[in-house]
Amino acid sequence: MPLKPWKTLGSKTIVDDRWITIRADTCENEAGIQIDPYYVLDPGEWVHVVAFNESQDVLLIRQYRHALGEVC
Repeated sequence: MPLKPWKTLGSKTIVDDRWITIRADTCENEAGIQIDPYYVLDPGEWVHVVAFNESQDVLLIRQYRHALGEVC
């Protein structure tokens, strides 16, 4: 049996700035159970870049990640 999409009963924007939009939706699943809030993150337009060297190894950059509070 295929899954059915949830119904969105309401939506409230929590954060809306140039980097990210966060909203809190009120949803109802196919069993009729209401989920409130269901947080949705919309990062806007962005890309991932994956760099490879001549040996096809993935190249990573160590840098400070503020959300983690550390360099990784």
